[in-house]
Amino acid sequence: MEATKKHLLSLVDTSQYNINTKGLYGVNLSLFREVDTEKTRQKADDLLLRYRSCLRIACAGYEPKVTATYSIEPITHSNVNHNRIDDNLILQEEARNVVDDILKAYNSLNADERALIYDKYLSKRRLVDYKIYIKYNWSEATFYRELKKVLVMFAEAYRGGKLLVFGNDRDLIDF
Repeated sequence: MEATKKHLLSLVDTSQYNINTKGLYGVNLSLFREVDTEKTRQKADDLLLRYRSCLRIACAGYEPKVTATYSIEPITHSNVNHNRIDDNLILQEEARNVVDDILKAYNSLNADERALIYDKYLSKRRLVDYKIYIKYNWSEATFYRELKKVLVMFAEAYRGGKLLVFGNDRDLIDF
């Protein structure tokens, strides 16, 4: 067991990454650089704010035009053919994938964290922040502190950490 740990440590350039050797069983490999919580929180917030829009796109059906379109602008003669039905189907599929991934990350959180995310971002009736922290009987500072923690946890769970922003713009160590 000890030989395996030493072998794993020898494979990693410890000067480049944050490696703490005082963890469980004497070795704790940290595979991440320091996470920039503010940028990570902002990316998670931006994604969750687009949830309702993605949901509307994913559930909307495409209805082709029945009438002719008249325009003053001349027709462009480029070699690109756009099929509106195909473009719309691609957009709907991408929106479905985003909604599914958001819900997977959401379901990986515990009940209290899910409730906060639901009230802030996912409910059909959008609640303003002060109504949410009154609902939970929290102060404003506690609400934003808890929301920041939950958003970072959500970012970790979304597509395996795709929303995480690291300190020096470096991601995972490649093994």
